Amino acid sequence: MFGFIADIPSRMKNLFSKFKKHFSKPQYENFCRAQLGIIVAGKGDHNVKSINELYVNRKDQSALNRFITQPKWNIQAIVNQGKELLLSESNLSSEIEYQLIDDTVCRKYGDQTVQKIR
Repeated sequence: MFGFIADIPSRMKNLFSKFKKHFSKPQYENFCRAQLGIIVAGKGDHNVKSINELYVNRKDQSALNRFITQPKWNIQAIVNQGKELLLSESNLSSEIEYQLIDDTVCRKYGDQTVQKIR
């Protein structure tokens, strides 16, 4: 897959900036890359590798993988910020739709990965 995302669009940067206070600078960059990558990826199965490949300037995917699988940031603070943003920007009720990242059903690739065959 070739990369086609060169930078985070300014409208998305503005939206993502609401979450900036919850992250360190590298974490915030990974947050922006992950969120935009998930939005742009579209339908189908995606993993950290496929999201990383969407970018022209790819980074080592292990950093994004650690950001998602071993968070050093407060997940509840991000959820609360998202709720606050959603409710302040819309006329919706307090019902919230969550975005989940679950790689348990994704095929794993790599030298140290063992696939169980059933």
